[in-house]
Amino acid sequence: MTSMKTIKARWKVAGILTKLLTIVPVTFVVIFFSASFLPVSFNFTPSMPRGVYYTYDCSPAKGDIIQFKPTERTWQFAMDRKYVSDRMEGLLKTVVATSGDRVCWQEGKISINGEFAGDVAAADSMGRPLGHDPECIIVQEGQLLPMALDYHRSYDGRYFGLINSEDVQFCVRPVWTF
Repeated sequence: MTSMKTIKARWKVAGILTKLLTIVPVTFVVIFFSASFLPVSFNFTPSMPRGVYYTYDCSPAKGDIIQFKPTERTWQFAMDRKYVSDRMEGLLKTVVATSGDRVCWQEGKISINGEFAGDVAAADSMGRPLGHDPECIIVQEGQLLPMALDYHRSYDGRYFGLINSEDVQFCVRPVWTF
């Protein structure tokens, strides 16, 4: 027979779980709908960890995660291929090269200062051509190379190249990712 103490303990656990199952979704909804005036950004794409990011003004440096809007031509290309949606305000990527770095696209690979940085696919998952013409360049002042370091299928600088630092909207830090 179950003791009264055991029953109370079970009800206490059930109460805690109920509160959590209510509070977490409500908190997420509040944050999501208040994003227009809170310094947060959301990522729902696989190229960076999905979740909530804190946004702040910065002068981006190598290793920073940034939110940026690439050139209109690059953005339209991504929209046409459904890599991005019209609901997105920009892309989240990590800055992997800055002023003075040597970036090379050769033989389906990208390297930075002679170090392998990632593969460059010739086509996307639907067989449409991608890639980048073979070349080596020195990143100039005011330019950055954004890439997703842990997702080799990301549409990022390995395909569209460098961006201007003026195109950076924010630096971001993960708050809650999944």
